[in-house]
Amino acid sequence: MKRKSAKISEFSNAVSLQEKVVVVFVKNKRPVNINILGEEIKIRWLNEIPISVANWLLDHGISLRECPNLIQRNKADFKTGSPGLKALKNGCYIKTGNDKERILDTTRKLLKLAGLSGVIKVIRKEPEWQSP
Repeated sequence: MKRKSAKISEFSNAVSLQEKVVVVFVKNKRPVNINILGEEIKIRWLNEIPISVANWLLDHGISLRECPNLIQRNKADFKTGSPGLKALKNGCYIKTGNDKERILDTTRKLLKLAGLSGVIKVIRKEPEWQSP
């Protein structure tokens, strides 16, 4: 069950640059979920991190302005050959990147655009072993 969160203005007031705004939980080298300011979202792939964060921001009333080569209204506005273009809930497109560092950098840029610049922390989950 998805937890309802408070208004975004409450988040903005409560978040300092030292707080972990986005926490990515990784199990066996694959992301399993992210936690955005206390709200958990299940994911399966690394490139879902910036998409989930962008859609979370949109769901919480934060409009994402166009940013060259990051968020554009049309696919054609990106440089040719841009890998990893994904659609957002508002109809815009985001360039996610194709490696871990670029994906996390894209997520940081999104948070900065939204005024929620903060730390992204990656936490490894221990495998859950089942007894025979």
